[in-house]
Amino acid sequence: MIIKVEIRDGIKVIHLKGESYVSTAGELRKSFVKELDKCDEPHIVLDLKEVEYFTSDEIGVVVELQKRLDERGGKLRICQVGDTLLELLRILRLDTILKIDETLEQSLESYDMES
Repeated sequence: MIIKVEIRDGIKVIHLKGESYVSTAGELRKSFVKELDKCDEPHIVLDLKEVEYFTSDEIGVVVELQKRLDERGGKLRICQVGDTLLELLRILRLDTILKIDETLEQSLESYDMES
């Protein structure tokens, strides 16, 4: 899985791209922890536009990121989730705890509205 990080409007955006395998969960966890440690204000948007599916381990890493951000007073927004992955998140009822937006712009604007 390819991980690209950029700053947009002062918010860290993590773009994920590629295939999902059990072995990528550890890579994701390391990357998320590294990016979280670099944040003064830990607000992150996770862009899943180019991810079709997550393994249960990868879903666990996203939930862990949400928890770590909550503990630091930050927020996580997830955007551009494909239909298959979105259905999985709904089945697992994670759409009730994760903030999911249709577009990257909606995620970024939501931080402005919450400020």
